[in-house]
Amino acid sequence: RGFWLVRNVNRPAPPPPQVVVPAVASLTESAALQELYVAKLSPKIKRNKHETIPSGTAIGTDPVAGTSVDPNAEVILNISEGPSAVKIPETLPGQTEAAARDILRQSGLQGAASTTTANSATVPAGRVITTSPAPGQMVGVGTTVEIVISTGKVSMPELRGRTRAEAETALKELGLVPNVQEVENSQVEAGRVTDQSDPVNAVVDQGKTINIVVAKEPAPPPTPTPTATPTATKKG
Repeated sequence: RGFWLVRNVNRPAPPPPQVVVPAVASLTESAALQELYVAKLSPKIKRNKHETIPSGTAIGTDPVAGTSVDPNAEVILNISEGPSAVKIPETLPGQTEAAARDILRQSGLQGAASTTTANSATVPAGRVITTSPAPGQMVGVGTTVEIVISTGKVSMPELRGRTRAEAETALKELGLVPNVQEVENSQVEAGRVTDQSDPVNAVVDQGKTINIVVAKEPAPPPTPTPTATPTATKKG
């Protein structure tokens, strides 16, 4: 009888029943942790980039869901950090600066602290012309993006010496309105621009009317009309 007691004392206790790793993919980080704790497991978080699963969402576990493990076993919980690269939104041009900064933030990017301005013939003042890197490019998450904002102005080109047609085209391409005045000029080829109301490189508002002076041939001098010379009459 004493021997039986000793054998019973030394017999190892039966192992506790195993637990099954629950399915936590697509849960939020906190919800996934809760599921694993409830299942009597010991989760350890590992963060990974993922192109399609949003940041902060569970990708899955290691061992995988459905695996039987001992209670309190360590289970790796893989959490997405979001994609490693994102596309700079193509909706940025034309936005206000504030809206552009919001769009960048929502995409996991950040607008540069200082804003760059540039002249534009078409983009209204205060609106985004483009960005650097450019819209549509793939960049790393968290990349700082330079925002280029329109001044609503353009820089005047050199028009003097150009033909009237060339000058008018150059102004229209910049969103400016040509107003042509033809002035007789014997020194310059007819049809060439001799003067412009705003100097080269002057910064002017979009849509401004620019006066240009174009040479035209002087009118030919009037031909003198012959006058009848009185003939002397002999006095008899």
